[in-house]
Amino acid sequence: MALFDFFKKKEVPKPELPKDYSSLLKLARNNPQGFDFNALRHAFITNSGRYNPYSRSNRPAFATFDLWESGQTTQAVQAIENCLHEYYLNIDAHLIASMFHSQLGNIPLQMFHRSFGYGLLHALMATGDGKSPESAFVVIDIPEEYTILNELKLTKISHSSRVVNNTRMDILKVNDKNGTTSEIYFNVDFKHKPDLSQPSARAGAPPPSDAGLIMPAKRIGNLEWMMSNLNSNKFRNGELIPGVKSDKEWILAGKEKRPAWCYPDNRSDAGPEHGLLYNYYAVTDPRGLLPEGWRLPAEKDWLDLVNTLGGRTTAGQQLKSTSGWNNNGSGTNQSGFNALPSGGRIFENAESAFAASFTGIGTIANWWSADESGVQAWAYSVIFMGPQVSRMELRKEAGFSVRGVK
Repeated sequence: MALFDFFKKKEVPKPELPKDYSSLLKLARNNPQGFDFNALRHAFITNSGRYNPYSRSNRPAFATFDLWESGQTTQAVQAIENCLHEYYLNIDAHLIASMFHSQLGNIPLQMFHRSFGYGLLHALMATGDGKSPESAFVVIDIPEEYTILNELKLTKISHSSRVVNNTRMDILKVNDKNGTTSEIYFNVDFKHKPDLSQPSARAGAPPPSDAGLIMPAKRIGNLEWMMSNLNSNKFRNGELIPGVKSDKEWILAGKEKRPAWCYPDNRSDAGPEHGLLYNYYAVTDPRGLLPEGWRLPAEKDWLDLVNTLGGRTTAGQQLKSTSGWNNNGSGTNQSGFNALPSGGRIFENAESAFAASFTGIGTIANWWSADESGVQAWAYSVIFMGPQVSRMELRKEAGFSVRGVK
């Protein structure tokens, strides 16, 4: 059986989507999971009557962080909802809302905004590659240009706007992390737009069934794997898992064998994309960390995954995401696993100066396994320096990402 035949047999023809923006938005808000955000963005541009790329700013969305940091959490949530009420396709506002609701423990709203925001982001990134006027990114507004720069880890040097082949273009001169200068093209024309609702108009677009999934999954080898890191601060029974920031609190939780989670690099803005880091006491808590039907992969499961992709010495290249890794260490993501370099929280011993320090975002991905021995447990990792998949035995006090299998 071919790799995806298992899923093809279950496919059911989908009803044709409406063409008007209001109807599409209503459908997306009702259930963003698996929604075709390409069609939604195309409808906004062509028939909402509101398309004007120079009319919006993202300053109000980012200003909500000031309210949040000052302890005005209710006002911050209301302010970000106001931003979305004004313009519901605001990618940054959805991801900020997801962060806020995550910290408030409101998982349904956290996952809704995460799903909506990343659905929009995937659709935006699929409009082109920006390397030429012919493959320009198609943006709804100027803030989306900076969302793309952030996603591609580029720094703006200068900005210009001109007509190329009868199409109005914004052209940003940028530097990448290695200092290489290039130009990125953005289509901001009022009339000349490709039909984003058609698959042929998308450069590398994910299939609609993959757009904006809350818990994407795919069969690799003999198992179905989660395609993103777990991002929940609650056990299966609804009880909260304690979130920990400081090194001292993290060490104490480990010493007392208490469950704990933290954001990668202690950055709350990393949570929606990278998921959370958990100590092993959270992973094995009897209340259950993974959703119903999922389990923590054991060594045999990891070996099945790795061997399906060619073995430990090369499988990492197919597991790693196509961007985000330091020193050109990204992979092909041919497997769809989308291993992001989310880092980890290492633990040697409580007296060490590095007892609860982070291995930073961009360098390594680590996942817990179900195999343990005394005070240690096994984890699997891939790093930016090569295509290998490694198996490590580490203290249970460490903080790593979690994937599920079934």
